[in-house]
Amino acid sequence: LYFTRPIIQIDREMNRLKQGRNTRTIDIDRKDELGKLVITFNSMSKELLEKSKLLEQEKERLDVVVNGIGSGLALVTKDYSITWMNPILKNWLQEDRLTLPCYASIGGEDSPCQDCPITNSNLTGNVEELMKFKDYHGVERIFRHRVFELNHAIEEQGEFLVVLEDITEQKQMEERIVQTDKLSALGIMASSFAHEVNNPLTTINVYAED
Repeated sequence: LYFTRPIIQIDREMNRLKQGRNTRTIDIDRKDELGKLVITFNSMSKELLEKSKLLEQEKERLDVVVNGIGSGLALVTKDYSITWMNPILKNWLQEDRLTLPCYASIGGEDSPCQDCPITNSNLTGNVEELMKFKDYHGVERIFRHRVFELNHAIEEQGEFLVVLEDITEQKQMEERIVQTDKLSALGIMASSFAHEVNNPLTTINVYAED
């Protein structure tokens, strides 16, 4: 028992640790190798528990950001397969396009895009372009499309991050502002034209009355 009890306790707590359950501190006061092993295990389990809590907090924050950012996100592999997408992008795409390659699912193309970093490895940084496609409800919308290469991605899990930002309302607002500026310029021009024409007409009217 002197030798087996600490081994049994360490084995039991190790199984709890593997199952993701909270471990209990092994209380054995010994100066031999088994005592050092118990001290090391207690320290390791405490550190793992703290890091596990930090990871859960980071995951929660990441989920809030990913789902609340308002942009569609997708992980794409080198062979154009989509391995993951956030709920926002799923809601934008039609159901039958979710399993297609990225150039077909997002871009609506039959072949990879020419200016895509996946196609052209010589491109540096992220590539930004505007695209139009109909969302799940059949409404045509305008998106800003960007691709970022992930330096520490796991192979075949998604080496590129695709970001889609819905800028339909922004573009509509810009078009309304441009239209307003045109009408404003037309009004100023009409006012100036009327002023220039009104001066000689006033003179003619005065002479006509005389």
